[in-house]
Amino acid sequence: MLRLLDHQVVGPKGELLGNVDDLVLRQVGDGLEVVAFMSGPAGLARRQGGRGGRWLHAVWTRLHPREHPRPVVVPLREVTKVGSALEVSAAAAEVLARSEGFELWLRQHVVGRLPGAREAEPAARVAPAEHRKPLSEAYLLQEGDHTTSELVGSRVSFGDRDLGAVIEVLAAPRGRGGGPWGRLVLTDVVCSPRTLGAELGYTMSPQGPRLVELAMRSWHRHDRRVDLRHVDIAWDDRHLEVSTSARLWHPREG
Repeated sequence: MLRLLDHQVVGPKGELLGNVDDLVLRQVGDGLEVVAFMSGPAGLARRQGGRGGRWLHAVWTRLHPREHPRPVVVPLREVTKVGSALEVSAAAAEVLARSEGFELWLRQHVVGRLPGAREAEPAARVAPAEHRKPLSEAYLLQEGDHTTSELVGSRVSFGDRDLGAVIEVLAAPRGRGGGPWGRLVLTDVVCSPRTLGAELGYTMSPQGPRLVELAMRSWHRHDRRVDLRHVDIAWDDRHLEVSTSARLWHPREG
């Protein structure tokens, strides 16, 4: 799932609408499904976490035209094409444009306030809140939803063993659900006592110079992949408890 983060989001005419900043997870039956993605400062704040994330969320809340803003999400069924960018439907593109994707938000509230920038950035102007139609509930984060940023970094225990932290979340398409994936169901997590390779994108498929590949393989030799069917998630504590009967294997074992 981390491979989707930071992808550019574009509309059907190629218009730039921001980036994928987080992914929305929802309990469906006995499993977790990826139902939407978030784009904008609210999603980025959740993903960043810590003091910087709290600051960004506070700024977003203060500058938002609505009194009690809820993060905007784009249902995965509105994703029409996946490549180097995620292309969304015309309806989703309109929602992102109206809700100010991260770049538009920065242009309006930061760049647009610099001396001489108003005339240079006419596209940054967004209609006042009272002239905007309320967004459909399908485009707003729902109570009880979670995000991948809540899983990544969570501690993982296996009996009395500490397996480290979640560094990657894996999903697979199942059945029909609209869009290029259908229903996208979480299947496994990868945990590790080391995070450097994950941050650089080397853990699942080491690449680059041979020396770097060998170094990353050695650095992440203790990574473990766990089937989510054998995991209990304590969201508030950011802790995953793996059943002692679960099989643990290295992510590259197949």
